[in-house]
Amino acid sequence: MKTPSSISSSLALCLALALPSVSTSALADQTAFDTITGSTVETWGNWFGYRASKNDNTVVAYRFVSQATGYITGLSATISLQDAPGTVGLSLYADNAGEVGSFLRALPVQFAGWRVGAQFAEGSYTGGPLLQGGAAYWIVTPLASPMGNWDAVSGTQPPGGKLYLASGPGAVGSLNFNAKFNLPASDARGLKITVSAVPEASAFELAMFGVLMTGGIVMRRRWSA
Repeated sequence: MKTPSSISSSLALCLALALPSVSTSALADQTAFDTITGSTVETWGNWFGYRASKNDNTVVAYRFVSQATGYITGLSATISLQDAPGTVGLSLYADNAGEVGSFLRALPVQFAGWRVGAQFAEGSYTGGPLLQGGAAYWIVTPLASPMGNWDAVSGTQPPGGKLYLASGPGAVGSLNFNAKFNLPASDARGLKITVSAVPEASAFELAMFGVLMTGGIVMRRRWSA
């Protein structure tokens, strides 16, 4: 008679034989967007958060086009904080015909020190939503936060860059962005996003087919023994 332990052993054997068909290299993190690597950080950029000198709040929204499909695993930005270094609550928004669309998820970043003469803020993440390669998204700074600066970088920018600025009270979705820029290739904000690649459906189908086929062979041999 077949016991639960023998069934578990059979399933484990099936998985061990079938899952190598899904390439581990295909699951490595990929770069979805990068204006930092090979670029020079400039000494100017855009302010965001609360500015005591003008007694207002400013939001910076930066548009990018993802170059890969996957779940966000990391974000690095040339963001400096004028107050004590800490955490900045960045957010990911969908693109709606070139405008800031619906909120997707929070992407908090923390001060990560100085590199190449500039401050960097970074974050690591797990889970969704899934970024689609070729689709546009927005990274938006918080409305109420310590005053900070998103430094510009010089170099070749991936396509799709836009920069929106908004001042005033209210949620991001209700703000009227009073300054809009279609950024040229030579003008970008420092941003690098990595994603965890999702195996193609064909790879999963092949793995499951292998599980079923191998499982059938193992089960037949066990029962006939």
